[in-house]
Amino acid sequence: MSIEAMKMALEALEFIPESGSMLGAQAEAKRVHAITALCQAIEQAEQAQPVAWSGVDFDIKTAPPPRQPWIGLTDEEQQELYDAWIKIGDGWGSFYTLIEAKLKEKNT
Repeated sequence: MSIEAMKMALEALEFIPESGSMLGAQAEAKRVHAITALCQAIEQAEQAQPVAWSGVDFDIKTAPPPRQPWIGLTDEEQQELYDAWIKIGDGWGSFYTLIEAKLKEKNT
């Protein structure tokens, strides 16, 4: 899948509104998981592309230095974040803030 196709799929998934029902919560968890997977795939695909060509015959590729692999959330961490969010009870925005903070903590 091309980077552009992945970005289009990501945009479509991010556009879908969240649902509050139990079935919706399961679907939302899968949607968030798909968004995370697409973000990782896009990042990896973009890192694999050359950033410059050098040399007289343009035959040498120069790529950025390798980055650390992305560390996602375990099932237990996902459940902990969900439980913390339920206690807060402050809408989906606070849930995403909790997720973002945990991912930043694990990946910096």
